[in-house]
Amino acid sequence: MAKTSLLLFVTFYFITSLSCNAQALIPVIQLSASESADAKQISEKIENAWDREQKAEEAWRDFHDTFQKAHPEIHNLRFTSDYRSAVSLPGQGIGQVPPRASTVELTGDERKRLEALDREFKESSEALRKARRDWDDFTRKFLVNHFPDGNSGSWGSGITLTSDFRFAISRQ
Repeated sequence: MAKTSLLLFVTFYFITSLSCNAQALIPVIQLSASESADAKQISEKIENAWDREQKAEEAWRDFHDTFQKAHPEIHNLRFTSDYRSAVSLPGQGIGQVPPRASTVELTGDERKRLEALDREFKESSEALRKARRDWDDFTRKFLVNHFPDGNSGSWGSGITLTSDFRFAISRQ
């Protein structure tokens, strides 16, 4: 009997002394078919707009760098808003002499290219801003639909979607 009691005690002690490394559970909500479709569409819009903006930035940098190499005398290179000139923004003047900017007039092709690059950069940036606003609107609507009483609790930091767009996970 003593052996059985000792064995039961040791077994109980061993089982209860095992450390439990359970992780805290995070809230999850399954999306409806329409929510899933909307989330996927908005997510793709953001990804496409991000890619477009990155390409526009790269094309702008390439144009700037190519122009700079062709005109090493222009320091701190900037282009004018009318797309006609490249200017060197000067530093501080010496004494009472005001600083002067060096300028180089752009060719017709350079003007057209610069204007197209500027337009694409502005349009791509606006597309990305709009896609992000759409995402913010989607998440607000999603939370209101799932927490009509306004008590979203741990969902206050927003949501993350699974890659299959079936579940929303709290970003607590």
